[in-house]
Amino acid sequence: PNPAARRGFALALGAFTEDVLNANLDLLVDGLITASTRLEENAEERDAEARRNAVEALVTAVKTLGFAGCHDGAKGLNKESSNKVVEALLRAMQDYCTDNRGDVGSWVRMAAMDGIALVCGMMCAADKAAGKLGDSAGVWSDSICVKVIRTLLQQLSEKIDRVRSCAGAALSKIINPPDFETPFIPERSLLWEVLQIGAEEAAAVDWGSPSAAFPRLAKLLDNDTYRDSVLSGFVVSVGGISESTIKHSWSSMMQVMQAAPDVKALATSVGDSLSKLIHEAEKQDRVIVPAFKTAHLLLSNGCFDCLQPPESVVPKTLLERVQVELRGCKDVVKLESGLSVVATLLQFSDRSVRYPCLQTLLALLCHKYSRVRRKAGEELYMQLLTYDGIVDPEKMEEVSSILVETDWAAEIATVKLKRDELYVLLDVQRAETQRPAPSVDGAARPSAPRDDQGYQQLVKEMHY
Repeated sequence: PNPAARRGFALALGAFTEDVLNANLDLLVDGLITASTRLEENAEERDAEARRNAVEALVTAVKTLGFAGCHDGAKGLNKESSNKVVEALLRAMQDYCTDNRGDVGSWVRMAAMDGIALVCGMMCAADKAAGKLGDSAGVWSDSICVKVIRTLLQQLSEKIDRVRSCAGAALSKIINPPDFETPFIPERSLLWEVLQIGAEEAAAVDWGSPSAAFPRLAKLLDNDTYRDSVLSGFVVSVGGISESTIKHSWSSMMQVMQAAPDVKALATSVGDSLSKLIHEAEKQDRVIVPAFKTAHLLLSNGCFDCLQPPESVVPKTLLERVQVELRGCKDVVKLESGLSVVATLLQFSDRSVRYPCLQTLLALLCHKYSRVRRKAGEELYMQLLTYDGIVDPEKMEEVSSILVETDWAAEIATVKLKRDELYVLLDVQRAETQRPAPSVDGAARPSAPRDDQGYQQLVKEMHY
């Protein structure tokens, strides 16, 4: 298909008059929703500009039609159709497609944020005109409100400056419209304080600046309603590649974690949310790798020191989530990030955590990628020096000697002998693994990926 034609037709659909739109309402709305949110199976056929234009056309059509209750004769979108439009815009805000130009999905997300601010304002205005503002019978509901605020807060916490600026503007319009008070907003006073809603233009927050945005948003990590959304954005920022974004997002997060009135309660909540995020984003490396980096920073900086098993299940749950992601993984960057988390979890002396950590690290000492083997050896050695009780003091010298003197980048057959010695010295049994069934037709299995494929994946992710 011709991408230019798709983009043009998408915009044209939103430019029809009200009579034409009303005559084909369901067909038009469903078509634009599909065009704005559907991703083709073939990545080469995906076109971010077409999806962005479809979002803009959908918003334009809604602006032309209005909502039932604000026109004579109750013309316009009814509650069911308005819910479909909002849900479509929320899905468009989760568009993270990339190509050789970078994060092209951000164009779609920004168009959806601009559009949802307008649509939400129109929904509230329609309810106000019909005398239903704040009423469950209106088109604006509490469930929609919570979803919209949470999704915008996630975007406001992420790493791209222009996306944060767009999200901040959209939130201000929704929370503080000029003619009425938007109903159903949870923790309204907290949001007003954090977002500095209603401030003079000179005092307004520059959301595009990491130094201004993240210290404010970090306060929401201690709020049950918005923690998951804000943390999902912080994870992407803390685990990113921009030095300024990493610096300010991580320092803001650390400050809130350390200064909380109840440090243990906040650490538990953040740990639970982080484990939940890793579970829900299973095999989505865009989220998983930054989440691993964030978890490693939290663990190595003592943020979870108060969560000792078996009283706390956070360390064990986090380990299990990481192990699921590492199983069968072929991405070197992800493997290295994950094994760093596993190694740092050795600080917990409880056997339910320490023993499976050792099993995982020892298994990775014979991984097919030499970089992973070397990284596993370095991490295990550093943790043995840092924490007591991992190895019998009488065997410490021998274990250290093996870890230091062995070239873990050598052939697997060579390092396997040394790794097997560590199993005995550390008194650890091999973890049971599920071996793939032999080929029925006798066909040769694909050869193992080369070490340099991990580097190629890294180059692809960094868009170099």
